Amino acid sequence: MQKIDLHIHTISSVSDRDFEFDMSTLKKYLEEASLSGIAITNHNLFDRDQFDTICKEVDIPVFAGIEVDVENCHVLVIAPNEKINKFVSQCIKIDNKINTKTDFIKYEEFINIFDNLKEYIVIPHYENKKPKISQDLLKKFGDIITTGEVSNPKRWYICKNDEDKMAPVIFSDIRIERNLKAFPNILTYIDCDEVNFSNLKLKLSNKGMLHLNTNNQENEFVIHGEVNASDKLNLILGKRSTGKTHLLSSVANSYPQDRVKYIEQFQIVKKAEEDSFKEYINVENVAYSQNYLKKLDEYVENIANIDYLEELKNLDAFVTTLNDYAEEEQLDNVYSKCALFLEEEFRKPINNEYNILIDSIKNLLDSNIYKDIIDKFIDRENIKKLLGELLTIKKDKDLRNMLKEKTNNIISETKAVLARKSSRTQIHDINFIDLAREMDRISTFNYVIDKLLEETTINELSEETGRFKRIVTRRKYINSRDIKKYNSVGQLSLVDIMDNFYNKRKYYTYIKELQKKTSSLVKGSLLVCLEYDIHNEKNKAISGGERAEFLLIKEIQQANKYDLLLIDEPEASFDNSFLHDSIKNYIYEVSRNTTTFITTHNSSLGADIFPEKLIYTTYNEDKDEFEIYSGKFGAEDLTNKNGDKIPCSEIVYTTLESGEKNYEDRRDIYENLKNKK
Repeated sequence: MQKIDLHIHTISSVSDRDFEFDMSTLKKYLEEASLSGIAITNHNLFDRDQFDTICKEVDIPVFAGIEVDVENCHVLVIAPNEKINKFVSQCIKIDNKINTKTDFIKYEEFINIFDNLKEYIVIPHYENKKPKISQDLLKKFGDIITTGEVSNPKRWYICKNDEDKMAPVIFSDIRIERNLKAFPNILTYIDCDEVNFSNLKLKLSNKGMLHLNTNNQENEFVIHGEVNASDKLNLILGKRSTGKTHLLSSVANSYPQDRVKYIEQFQIVKKAEEDSFKEYINVENVAYSQNYLKKLDEYVENIANIDYLEELKNLDAFVTTLNDYAEEEQLDNVYSKCALFLEEEFRKPINNEYNILIDSIKNLLDSNIYKDIIDKFIDRENIKKLLGELLTIKKDKDLRNMLKEKTNNIISETKAVLARKSSRTQIHDINFIDLAREMDRISTFNYVIDKLLEETTINELSEETGRFKRIVTRRKYINSRDIKKYNSVGQLSLVDIMDNFYNKRKYYTYIKELQKKTSSLVKGSLLVCLEYDIHNEKNKAISGGERAEFLLIKEIQQANKYDLLLIDEPEASFDNSFLHDSIKNYIYEVSRNTTTFITTHNSSLGADIFPEKLIYTTYNEDKDEFEIYSGKFGAEDLTNKNGDKIPCSEIVYTTLESGEKNYEDRRDIYENLKNKK
């Protein structure tokens, strides 16, 4: 078995974050990870001089590579050393095309540059490693790509056991820089005697030749460079100061940090303090509120665009000029008697649905991502005919609208000339249909908001978390302080508009006045209050201890969104009954989807959790070093990297029960208490 890492960065580029390469760090990484072969794959560039220097400095095979932005994914290209001169010229072309962080190479450009791609190893980001390759792009590459880089062991085993998935690999994607504190240690092993390009190209396409541990154990991977862990549930035991927390950190560093949920010791208790708890809950509730109020935000924005005051001014001008016109009959002359003197202009179209429909059909025809599915159900020629007919209708409507606009200009200019030549007042133009429509919209808006402000429980936002329940109440704001409690409005004074408009149910005027004060769009949250409370099973507000219990359950449940969950000694803050009755089951369930590691000294949690792997950390005083033993939970012995063994039962008794004798003594006490009943 040979351990390899074919995704190492040694130069910062425009596509990458800034860092400075350090040769000593690279050597340390190769030694600690016990690597047998590496590839230098910088982002959209290849530096021949640096590559040659690295080859001279290290004593394992080093392969030339590049990581290229191809459309919406990253693709590793690795070349044999005998092709390096051509590879360098190809990489220069890539470098010349990538000038900003958002630049990328189109597929056609990519295969034109790498015209001998079948001679190389090509590995894209795959499955859950972002930015991953699309199925459409995979189809274009065809049999050139047989291997995909994934980000964690669980996904690795899913791909390996699915015949429709490509052969998976895990590499570090590491930036080799000075003062790098920790190295990734979950990497791919290939089944071969010697690492060379031919072996790599052959073995990487064969799932049977790829492993995450040296003894080919299913659903296990190597951590800390020495022991196997499960891709499901792992229990870490050990006395104080034997490296348990250090081991957790080591595992965490092998995963993308945004994919790790780490519940540290005492972290939950700090979050459960009243102010911190409110802040934690509010952050989560903002997302719920924004989603719930999204349609209301759109409604408010739409209504806020109505300038009703301007319409009232128009109405007032109409009434005034109408009266004046009626009283000025004696001023009638040839100009005022012209039909165009009081002519109304054509109404402008209020929608352009055909434009929206045409754009949708164009998107349908232009879509490459779902082209196969679209063609399966809809005949493309019929779509084109539909588009042609709609474009004809659009052309006719656009022509009519253009003629109306030109006619309106003529009417407007003629009326202006007639008005100058006549002493009679010209009646102000007004569109009563539009005015009535807007009055109705405002009236409806006020009615809808009034109904929304009737206090009620929002069941769709309520959520159960263990024995706790989030209760969401929709209600009216009590006063301006209440608004500021739930909204970020700074020092804005809201008392006057609350009293004059909000409390008098004049919600349209209220949002218009808010617009004047904020000079920005008014959100629905400034009209409707969503109040969140956490209750226990007795429907009462929760205590400080219950807040901590709620948060721990919540954190573990949220781990389903991550690749890795780490829990460090939760018993430091919680009692045995809660850990046994509630937390144990949540941990077990989440570990089915998320690789989980938990450290504990608690027998109610540790002995009953039934992990796949038991890992024991200890300090060897004679060797002055930490040691790690591991094995199946329930096995006879745990084993370290040197093959030394420790009885599994002895470890469990020692760490969870303070020794077998203490366990037996306590059992006798319990039996005596029971017999006295």
